[in-house]
Amino acid sequence: MLLLSISIWVIVVYSLKVAATGNPAYGLVKAAPAGMLEEAADCISGESFPEDDTIYLFVRRFFRLTAIGCLLFLVEIGVTLYFIYTDPKLLISWFIMFKNLSMLALGYSVHKNSDGNIFESVQEIPEWAMKLERVSYLVTAAGFLFLFMLVNKLIV
Repeated sequence: MLLLSISIWVIVVYSLKVAATGNPAYGLVKAAPAGMLEEAADCISGESFPEDDTIYLFVRRFFRLTAIGCLLFLVEIGVTLYFIYTDPKLLISWFIMFKNLSMLALGYSVHKNSDGNIFESVQEIPEWAMKLERVSYLVTAAGFLFLFMLVNKLIV
């Protein structure tokens, strides 16, 4: 139960952070100059090796932020599946799973027609989708806070 509580709490904190400040990888790409994004895309595709450390550090930070987000999403799915398996009558876990599947479908539909590099794809995300993502993270934080209180018997 300790690992479950810690996992839930990490999801709550990360979700609140993203809900308040936005997706960190998206913010990183939006703040980068266009020339840097082109060099970073060339570096990823193997067409060139970065001449300075700023491109390398940018690419490394982008993929680190993306990996952390993906890892926490997988933990969120795992915890949600645990609750669905152990207590299928608990509607909040079904709601969170539905929300996650809906957000995956939205992400797929936004990125499916992207022909450019990964950074152009991120820049092309509509503003409404980013706002919806923040709302989604807020819903996740609220749902997992409820689950945290339930697991730790703070509510019955």
